[in-house]
Amino acid sequence: YASHPVGLAGIMGGENSEISEDTTTVIFESAGFLGSSIRTTARDLGIRTESSGRFEKGLDPENALPALNRACELVTLLGAGEIVNGVIDVRTPKADDVKLHFTPDAINQFLGTSIAVEEMKETLKKLHFVFDTDGKVIVPTWRSDVRTMNDLAEEVARIYGYNRIVSSLFAGDVFVGKRTPMQQFRLELSSLCHAAGMYEILTYSFISPKTFDMLRLPASASERKAVVISNPLGENTGIMRTTAIGSILEAVAHNRSFRNPVVKLFELATVYLPTSPDNLPVE
Repeated sequence: YASHPVGLAGIMGGENSEISEDTTTVIFESAGFLGSSIRTTARDLGIRTESSGRFEKGLDPENALPALNRACELVTLLGAGEIVNGVIDVRTPKADDVKLHFTPDAINQFLGTSIAVEEMKETLKKLHFVFDTDGKVIVPTWRSDVRTMNDLAEEVARIYGYNRIVSSLFAGDVFVGKRTPMQQFRLELSSLCHAAGMYEILTYSFISPKTFDMLRLPASASERKAVVISNPLGENTGIMRTTAIGSILEAVAHNRSFRNPVVKLFELATVYLPTSPDNLPVE
């Protein structure tokens, strides 16, 4: 084991581990790295290499050992050195196979085609997809980009030929949208308030615990039982409001401070009433 860092994993080796004219012994390392982690590290350090570019896109971890064996084979074939037997394999358990439902009708509907089922199967088999006894498709380990039925449809389409897919208009049922009873009620209530010469405001749902004191609510008032925010933006936004009166009065006070004596405001606000520590509040 190295007693000090020898490089940036998946990005670049260190100067203390590079090959020089005096090198007589070389250790081959074949490893796999998480693409998102490599991308983040390369971006933060401002180091973009061929290695990082490959790992960012995702490499098949099952190819690590075959790649190592191939490198050693080339050393022997080229007479570049003598290979010593033995491999140290440190790896996580093999991931489960990715299996997708094979739905030819859905694929044809998605593509707008009428490709035969057997043609689809032959196409996928040529791309090294395997069909198990349950009719599901086992995705090759090196195809980390195939995870849904739409991805399977794309594989079929690109081999079938995009030029063979006939252009057509979208087809389907047309539905007329409408508002829910609550949405309609809020719209009518808002219209009435506007007709009365009021202005609608929108305030934060986070308030200060001191708001209840300014409203002179009794200590036993149910409104004081509020949801406490674990990571508040500040002391004035420490809890979720259980009443909108405090927020509206703050807006009125703000207007009065700018010498606006006549203020007519309303807000169709959401309040948050706690239930239990393990459940979300009622809105």
